[in-house]
Amino acid sequence: MLFTEDATYYADLVKNKKISCLKLVEYAIDNAIKLQPILNCITITWFDKALCQAKKMDRQLQYLTEDERQKLPPFYGVPTLLKDLTEFWEGTVTSNGCALMRDKVSSRTDAYVQKVLEMGFLPIGRSNVSEFGLKTVADSNAFGAVCLPQDITRNPGGSSGGAAAAVKAGIVPIAMGSDAGGSIRVPAGYTGLIGLKPSRGRIASGPGIYRGFNSLSTQFALAKSVRDVFTMLKNASVYIPYAMCSLPTIKEEKIQSLTKPLKIAYSVQSLSDEPTSSDAIKAIKSIVSYLKAMGHEVIEDAPAIDIVKLFHFYYTTCLVETGRNLANFKDQSDRVLCKALGDLAWLSYKIGPQISAYEYSGMLKDQDILIEQNAKFYQNYDLFLTPTTISVAPKQTECALPQTLKNLLSNLQSMSIREQRDVAIQAFDNTYRWTPFTQLMNLTGDPAISLPVYETINGLPIGVQISSLKGNEYRLLQVAKDFEEHGLLKTHIVSL
Repeated sequence: MLFTEDATYYADLVKNKKISCLKLVEYAIDNAIKLQPILNCITITWFDKALCQAKKMDRQLQYLTEDERQKLPPFYGVPTLLKDLTEFWEGTVTSNGCALMRDKVSSRTDAYVQKVLEMGFLPIGRSNVSEFGLKTVADSNAFGAVCLPQDITRNPGGSSGGAAAAVKAGIVPIAMGSDAGGSIRVPAGYTGLIGLKPSRGRIASGPGIYRGFNSLSTQFALAKSVRDVFTMLKNASVYIPYAMCSLPTIKEEKIQSLTKPLKIAYSVQSLSDEPTSSDAIKAIKSIVSYLKAMGHEVIEDAPAIDIVKLFHFYYTTCLVETGRNLANFKDQSDRVLCKALGDLAWLSYKIGPQISAYEYSGMLKDQDILIEQNAKFYQNYDLFLTPTTISVAPKQTECALPQTLKNLLSNLQSMSIREQRDVAIQAFDNTYRWTPFTQLMNLTGDPAISLPVYETINGLPIGVQISSLKGNEYRLLQVAKDFEEHGLLKTHIVSL
């Protein structure tokens, strides 16, 4: 059985004794076995572990009254996938999409995964990712490319591409992800799902690490309904007083309808050299027309930001943070590492350690200015609307770096650090040319959500991204719920 409904639906079936946890897990395992050869969306499986836990949860159900069953965790017995990147679960492998880490067993469970387990989810495995989450496509050297369910010649985006493909194909009703530069929103946009990047400091983090990827990254999920997103947000958020950045938990118990018109800015201007496609523009225009018809004030405008500094900050963070993650492998030869690592990870390994603390400190000052400028923009607007991506999901053949760039990568040793940095900029520019709208919100810490409101004549989705000031997830979900109630969200699964 494919999971055509949202996660809440299946949890309700369990609580009302209309289906067992075991049966749901068996369905998910059967789906995974049948569809993994087509989609390549899963890297690691825990089928026996999930079956054992499902049986245990079913035994617990036998002794509960109806009232007690309704008070069970919100997603009790629902199968899911953890992301094969940073979502550490003690005793299991987290490879980060890297061939060098395929046998790396986690010694701890991180706070977000603990929250996922406390919500009642049953993880059956890990979803495929881009190596270290460095790309907005999922095609690591270690596990290969993920395929878009609507067209397997295309990539569903990244880095949470495996999660998106699994949910859209109905393998599981919801899957976990993370977002440091669009890694939830981009796959949601390409596949036709709801993808929220929460505010910095909203979601449980730690232990030991509270500024993942220089505070750009946050964990969350890819979902098919607004109610699943809201329930996840309520249960995964936590205030951590000793963390550098932490927000109070959300107090609202349910999503209320909007009570007044909003002032909304929108832009279709690409922040890369790749122009915004006509379909992405159509997606925005259709939503602008709808919002105006609903009484909102919608104005074409955008934050006045320094695009060069924005992407310099993002690329430099990628190089430094990933380079640091790879420091443990410096005892291996460059020849071995060059072969084992993907292009961007190899660049990070070589260049990251050479970036000075002096430069990094100056970059953080630029980030503060960017945050301040963005906050001033939201003094005039409630929301900011853009395409999630500039076009539909890319062909698999378009995802690799051009051979000319690959040739430069193979000759890094003979280059000066300045020349190496220039090559890195070219490589990152090439990778992010289709997805230039998402990184801003990671740098500022603002929440943003990708909503599946548009499909091309060929049935390929393009998401629209709505963002707001830090802490304003509830407002985003109010708008998303309005779209959902008016039938605008195209979250149906694709049967293969």
